[in-house]
Amino acid sequence: MSLRHQEVVEVHHEEKDEDIEVWNFLNVNPAYQFRGGNPTMETFHEETDIYAGGTRGKPVEYISEWVADELWHELGLDNLEEMHGIEVIDLESDTVQPL
Repeated sequence: MSLRHQEVVEVHHEEKDEDIEVWNFLNVNPAYQFRGGNPTMETFHEETDIYAGGTRGKPVEYISEWVADELWHELGLDNLEEMHGIEVIDLESDTVQPL
């Protein structure tokens, strides 16, 4: 099965010298504020909740580059490590070996 289609991929990260779970499936609850009088919508990226897909709030430390791209394109979320403590891992990198 393609790594892209797995919900979570266990890998050995050579630079970290440890086995990690890289999530490819997330639940995301964006924080929005809507105003009706003068129609506007504001997004609060820092307050957006991101957790492992199919769970009730399991935090994630690592996500795939593919998911990070979608978060950027669909919700405008970037700086994931700074804002949410989530590191983006390239599953096609030479330093990452699927287990």
